Amino acid sequence: MAASLGPVQIRRLLARTLGLALGGGPAPAQLVERWADAESAEESWLAALTWDGIGATVGWALDALDLREVAPPEVDEVASEAFAVARAQAVRLSSDLARLGAGLEAHRVPAVALKGSALLVSNLAPALGVRWMSDIDLLVPEAAAEGAAWVAESLGFARGGRANDQLQAPQRPYRETFVGPEGHLLEVHRRLGPPRWGPAADGTRWFDRASPSTIRGILSPAACDLPRAARAAARAA
Repeated sequence: MAASLGPVQIRRLLARTLGLALGGGPAPAQLVERWADAESAEESWLAALTWDGIGATVGWALDALDLREVAPPEVDEVASEAFAVARAQAVRLSSDLARLGAGLEAHRVPAVALKGSALLVSNLAPALGVRWMSDIDLLVPEAAAEGAAWVAESLGFARGGRANDQLQAPQRPYRETFVGPEGHLLEVHRRLGPPRWGPAADGTRWFDRASPSTIRGILSPAACDLPRAARAAARAA
């Protein structure tokens, strides 16, 4: 009987699995055996999948590497459900992005996708739902912020009064929250961050470097800007 895995061993196994899946696989026999012998308390698996926020990603990885049949049932159940929910959410957000892109383009308001939205429009993620996304983030020129707000409201997005009120004071000057018809949040950013970021908060050059994306009317950030988009997401979390 295999020894029960501890928290560190579980995370190492998950990290190895995610790394191989993101690299295109396939899963080596050693990893298959490792999963077949993997045993731990259910709460330990749940902690790694939910507290670390990687349930959807693990669900995708287990499926991509054909490991679902050998993974512990409790892991497969939680991870596969998280992946299915995240994928459905990504489809809904992609639909919202398409509507917003069409409206913004019609009114000549340029918009660059930020954070998780950049993955949706750039074809960088290996599959829809590989990363859980709760909202849409768009960067628009400061001079076009009200025009972007008008487009959003014309499509049924309401200014999120309570959500905006809950923003910390340094955040209010550079972004505004809207709530969509189905409850999805839209964050319209005038700048990349608060004044304390200095020149790094200015997103003007992002528009010069951005390129058309898979969604009409929404620009994809340049490769050199994607790491900064990821750091912005981490700061906002």
